[in-house]
Amino acid sequence: MKIGEKSNMVGLVLWCLLLIVLASPQKPQYNGGVIQNPELNEGLKGWSTFGDAKIEHRTLGNNKFIVANSRVHPHDSVSQNLNLEKNRIYTFSAWIQVSKGRIPVSAVFKTQTGHILAGSIFAESSCWSMLKGGFTVLLQALLNSISRDGDSTPAKYLQKLRDIKAFPGNGNLKLGIGLESHFSSAAPNLAYMRASIDTLAATNFPIWVTELDVQTGPYQAQYLEQILREAHSHPKVAGIVIWSAWKPQGCYTMCLTDNNFKNLPTGNVVDELLAGRIAIKSSAGRTDGNGFFEASLSHGLYSVKIHHPSAKNSSLVQKLNVVSSTGADNQTLLMRFAA
Repeated sequence: MKIGEKSNMVGLVLWCLLLIVLASPQKPQYNGGVIQNPELNEGLKGWSTFGDAKIEHRTLGNNKFIVANSRVHPHDSVSQNLNLEKNRIYTFSAWIQVSKGRIPVSAVFKTQTGHILAGSIFAESSCWSMLKGGFTVLLQALLNSISRDGDSTPAKYLQKLRDIKAFPGNGNLKLGIGLESHFSSAAPNLAYMRASIDTLAATNFPIWVTELDVQTGPYQAQYLEQILREAHSHPKVAGIVIWSAWKPQGCYTMCLTDNNFKNLPTGNVVDELLAGRIAIKSSAGRTDGNGFFEASLSHGLYSVKIHHPSAKNSSLVQKLNVVSSTGADNQTLLMRFAA
């Protein structure tokens, strides 16, 4: 998709369209949101040609869709003008199919200030693929694999993973995903970041956010906190590596301390999240009637101290290592007491 802007209007275009492939597409999320005629029940109302393509409305069974043919350029497709508000986070999804082969497709929004990549996918013939993404109007930032960089989109990551697994002898290969995450000084596109991680998480491989830094700017610490919270809150992110190694000549892009090892604003952000908001110092409570106590914990090694009035020892201590799991989300520690 692509989008063009006139005054405060943004135009949407489907540009040459994961793991989600279906014989028939599902209904649009949020009933289509700001998209006019999202289910195409009113023919081509609200939709127009972009570039040199010819578009037509078709129906197959209960499924209505738009076909863009006679395409000469990658951006020849279908478009729609949208009224969007600045600094709001928008989610985006579309069901795409191509006539033959397996083709990379991107959703791009065009505004007065440039282009915003909302998502990418490899579309296939004979089935519908879901392109999922997000964007913030006029705000750009995250680079590399969870960013607007068209050379390293989640769709290309997935294709590379398929290529690796398809190589003879790699069927049982254990794989993981590392997302190099160098951000610019502009506000981060958190919607696109979230959608990109969602797309990659469908592989069920462990995901690490690596080389995380934010370029120097007046809101560096604020943006770092937003990014850390977004990454840490995603259930499929196994870990985060901050790219802030100190040396007297300065850090690569972002330091957490000065040369006297006193915290900079970025260091305060990391310490605050680790000490008070991300890390859990302690959690106490009573078991229920079945003898269970539940707690939500971050990854790490914990000491579990159990008190029971009927136990031979007044208290017992058991170590519990909470790690990423691709099988089950919950880990249960079972203890039996002998009175």
